[in-house]
Amino acid sequence: MVHPALDPEVEAAFWHAASGWQRVEGREFPTLRSPDGGPCLEFLPTDEPPEGPRPRLHLDVRPLPGDPQAGEVERLVTLEAQPVDIGQGDVQWVVMTDPEGNAFCVLRTPDA
Repeated sequence: MVHPALDPEVEAAFWHAASGWQRVEGREFPTLRSPDGGPCLEFLPTDEPPEGPRPRLHLDVRPLPGDPQAGEVERLVTLEAQPVDIGQGDVQWVVMTDPEGNAFCVLRTPDA
């Protein structure tokens, strides 16, 4: 997956802390990968800021079973994410923005 970013290092640092995915060494651009394998998330430089709350790439964050959604939102705020109202109304997820203003959702766990 490719994520255009004004500052790829800042975005990669945020998503590394948010997801726990590890930095892949030896790549031209900052790249993260799940410790279990799977796809990589590569942060490519761009000069174009995101347009409003519409993200360049939409990621969802789901807390682990038993972890409260509110706790995950609080943790992400400490990493510089911000809750945002994009007109979503009364829904079961929380919309937030990453350091560059890209919207993402924090979902509830199935047992919550």
